Amino acid sequence: MLREDGPYRCERVIKFAEEEIESVSPLMAIRTAWAAVEDVSTHKDILVLWTDPGAGIIVPRRAVGDEREERRFVQFVKAQIAGRKELDRI
Repeated sequence: MLREDGPYRCERVIKFAEEEIESVSPLMAIRTAWAAVEDVSTHKDILVLWTDPGAGIIVPRRAVGDEREERRFVQFVKAQIAGRKELDRI
């Protein structure tokens, strides 16, 4: 169980760049290469960028804006995943 005041439950800023995802909070910073992201899924209040079957980067849906912006974000994530898979075939 996660502590209420622990590093995973505090407010954080998530930055999505061409090469990586960076999640920064007052207690820690985590960088994840797009190569680690396998899929993206949408749920009631969150989006999950899956890095393993039981683990992923959780993004509150409210953080990506309205429905249109959310669709664009999911397309961006899927393009990053597809681009990585294309590079793996080369």
